[in-house]
Amino acid sequence: MNKRGNKRGNKKGQFYLIAAIIIITIAAGFITISNYASSQQTQDIYYLKDEIKIESSRAMDYAILNNKDFSETMANFSQQYINNTFGNNFYFIFGDEVSMTFLAEQSFDADITLDTVEKTVGTGEIYKETFVPGENVTLGINGNDYVFKLNIGNNYGFVISSEKGGQTYTVKG
Repeated sequence: MNKRGNKRGNKKGQFYLIAAIIIITIAAGFITISNYASSQQTQDIYYLKDEIKIESSRAMDYAILNNKDFSETMANFSQQYINNTFGNNFYFIFGDEVSMTFLAEQSFDADITLDTVEKTVGTGEIYKETFVPGENVTLGINGNDYVFKLNIGNNYGFVISSEKGGQTYTVKG
């Protein structure tokens, strides 16, 4: 009887061990899927940042090589990105040390300041303003400042914000 009782006890222990392994595997699977989904959301905005950097340098080259107006070329380029990409807030700053343009479009509300002056950028509308820059241009978004150091000649910079899962992700280029 003693041997029989041990066999039954061993089988019962094996059942609990296998059940525990299955539960741990399922829990680990959910955690892995959750982490993967979060990283995918943030990767999208970094991909967009890299893409805009590459494409904007091509647009700048085009303007210079073809004697086109730099600000007009960059305004057209920026507006095309705004029109073809949804769900992000875009803020573009371009021009030279004499005249800069601020072009923006928001998919979700954010408080914006440009060199400490509050701006009203509507949701779903393109906002455009020309201004005389200082030594640097500071763009404030929801209390976070992004400083653009201006060079002599043509300048181009941007900030993109994306809201995913209750989090706001922001990149500067």
